[in-house]
Amino acid sequence: MALSKMWEATSTFFTAIDENPELETSTLPSMDVAEGAGSIHEVVGYASYKDGDTKFVETRFKRGEKAVMMPAEVETILGADSIQSIAESFDAMVGVGKDVVRIATAASSMEVDAFVERKKTSNQPSGYTEEDEKMPFISGLSLEDAVTTGLVEGIEEIDDEDDWDYEPSEDELTLASIRASEAAIRLADELIDDSNPLKAASIEALESTAVGEGSVSMSPHRLCRYSNTQQKEEVMEAVFGAHTDTTFVTLIPAASVSGLEVYDEDAAVWFRPELMARKHWEAERRERGEDPSALTETIQIAAGDDETEEVVIPWHARYLIVMPGELLQLTSRNEIPAAVHRVVAAREGQSRLSAPVLLRARTGIKMNVERYFGNLDVAGPLLMECQGIPMEDLHDAMQPSSMQKQ
Repeated sequence: MALSKMWEATSTFFTAIDENPELETSTLPSMDVAEGAGSIHEVVGYASYKDGDTKFVETRFKRGEKAVMMPAEVETILGADSIQSIAESFDAMVGVGKDVVRIATAASSMEVDAFVERKKTSNQPSGYTEEDEKMPFISGLSLEDAVTTGLVEGIEEIDDEDDWDYEPSEDELTLASIRASEAAIRLADELIDDSNPLKAASIEALESTAVGEGSVSMSPHRLCRYSNTQQKEEVMEAVFGAHTDTTFVTLIPAASVSGLEVYDEDAAVWFRPELMARKHWEAERRERGEDPSALTETIQIAAGDDETEEVVIPWHARYLIVMPGELLQLTSRNEIPAAVHRVVAAREGQSRLSAPVLLRARTGIKMNVERYFGNLDVAGPLLMECQGIPMEDLHDAMQPSSMQKQ
């Protein structure tokens, strides 16, 4: 339901611009660093490219104040109720994103026994190999064009019996998995910017590292419209070129008009998640004996006092695309590469709305590898390079050179 209301607000925004073009120049501000930002990358504002075929507004919420969206001029166009709907969709998507990051990070730590306490022998590997010296480090995770991921191979696995005094017991492995999960929860709560203030317990534990966060969320909720006014019959032009995101994950509600493409490196092909969502919808409808061509569905929602009401929502409002970003590639120890993706133009003059949330890191926190990833001996060179570095600096290092701080 949250995504359905968000789609209504997004459609209302661009319809208002179409009906009142002067809003683009007289009301909406151009892209600029937000007031109260803790980073130069916390930008808000409106932009229009390619003769108006690509339009988007970069929005962010004030930290701890979901009713306050920046730029404030968006509320002038949409009204408070629509801003609340967007805030609810933001929270819903962020919740999914944090769960994905937490699970992936914990699983990768368990895979290398990062939280198993073992006695080492003299020939235990340090986690570094000669091959590691040739690896590109953190700045190599940014992809400006259609290049493949997998820039950094995983660290060499540690042999079992030859390199340890003993194998851990079942109880020790269980305890290690609990510790890995707890560390991943800390990472999700402390490093991911969900637009909420850092919890008091985390501030105390992190001591002086939680500084300079700013009053604006690092994670934007971007409202976009991609059009094709040329009405070409055969369109494969990328209106937003191939790239990866400097995010933990990028959360994209499936749109009614397909346009997002994600590169499958194994098959060497581009695939469209939104078409996959539509096929799933149609197959499910057929199984129920319902019309597969339907564009909406009726659901029951709570209406108070144990009552419900029927609400009609668009078919695509039930689907959310979760794409791994460069930060998840880092925290998963390169197990989950950042997704290379692009947006291609719609056909025959159609417009495609999009409303992604880019789940980024809090700027004021320093990377504490041992706190989030356990045993430093198996952390690997990529994580160790990040030790003690503020997340803002890591974000900056992953940007194309043209977008880095000078």
